[in-house]
Amino acid sequence: MIEGPHIHLRTVKKGDDQLIFIWENNPEYEFVNYHKHRLTRNDIRDWIVNNRHDLLLERQLRLMVCKNDNHEVIGCVDLFDYNQANKSCGIGIIIEKKYRKMGYGFEAINYTIRFIFQKLGLNKIESLIHPLNTISIKFFEKSKFKFIKKTDIGLYLYLLKNSE
Repeated sequence: MIEGPHIHLRTVKKGDDQLIFIWENNPEYEFVNYHKHRLTRNDIRDWIVNNRHDLLLERQLRLMVCKNDNHEVIGCVDLFDYNQANKSCGIGIIIEKKYRKMGYGFEAINYTIRFIFQKLGLNKIESLIHPLNTISIKFFEKSKFKFIKKTDIGLYLYLLKNSE
């Protein structure tokens, strides 16, 4: 578990399937979900049960963002495309609308970045962002990610390198 002053991040558990189903299939999140088909509840339940929830083994890891005071799940941070040779991974974040602009997302991303660099020993974190998703662009820039390029598929590539 990753802990900050106001939130903690934990791996996915069985009771999270409803929220994940909503996030994965909500058209409002089309700028952050890049899968080609809708996921069913069974797809999500199977993934929760069969996934080892270990970035190094699965090349992906979803962490649920929970408030410390009541353990309510308010979002998630996804790590994906783990590359051991390049010491890199991708990152994405969703915070429920009613909890945005309260500092929870910024705390979650910063503690996750620290975890990636210090505990996992990675050197680079990438984020692909849709050009119209200006909120995410500002968020990642505030988190010290640098714009690298517009990709062949039209998304913006942002990168954060470990400065240590």
